[in-house]
Amino acid sequence: MESFGPWKFIKMGFWIGIGFIIPSIAVYILGTYLVYSIPSLGQGAGMENSKEMMEKFMKERDKTDQVKIVQFREVKQGKQLLVLGTVENIGATPVGSILVEAELLDDTKQMVFECSKYISKQLKRAEKENFQIICGLGDQVVPDYKSVNVRVVQASNY
Repeated sequence: MESFGPWKFIKMGFWIGIGFIIPSIAVYILGTYLVYSIPSLGQGAGMENSKEMMEKFMKERDKTDQVKIVQFREVKQGKQLLVLGTVENIGATPVGSILVEAELLDDTKQMVFECSKYISKQLKRAEKENFQIICGLGDQVVPDYKSVNVRVVQASNY
């Protein structure tokens, strides 16, 4: 029986490697050609379907209309404005990841400042949660405003 020397072993490994690389490259080139030349396999229908699926997924998860601002009030504290309020889950499913936003408006209803608060607690049906939005940080003075508009910007069921 013939013994393999180190160079013969390396040479045999090289040819085995080439035997795997050439078919792999051929499959890659053929697959790329088919995906870009036949719309139903690639960019055409596939992308539209995935976009539609993503929009459907996001719409099913969006529960913004299920969270209601029950009440809120404004409290001045030094240079800051605190907006204290309560949100309630008025829907049938649990809601979490709630983002509440306070917009400070001037007398022409133009926004002059905006601040928000993220509520991570999961609210069950008919459950309420208090929130505090802090407008202005440190030496930052809240600009003059006439009214405050508070709304739920984001909420989901996960």
